[in-house]
Amino acid sequence: MSKFDANQMIAHLQDKWGDNTCQMCGSKKWNVSDTIYELNEYHGGNDGQVLPVVPVACGNCGITVFVNAFVSGVL
Repeated sequence: MSKFDANQMIAHLQDKWGDNTCQMCGSKKWNVSDTIYELNEYHGGNDGQVLPVVPVACGNCGITVFVNAFVSGVL
């Protein structure tokens, strides 16, 4: 796990995320993780591409979106 300052991600989301209404429940309450995770491409157990992502979860229903850590500037 890789930690970072979640305020960096929050600033990125405030700049880029227009209508931040949850598409599942309509809430606007989001929880930003302070941990970067690896999303691995599946290749039947063989090597594949790794994408560093930061989970952002709806505080009401739990639906989760992954934001690319490179594109957002936190990594």
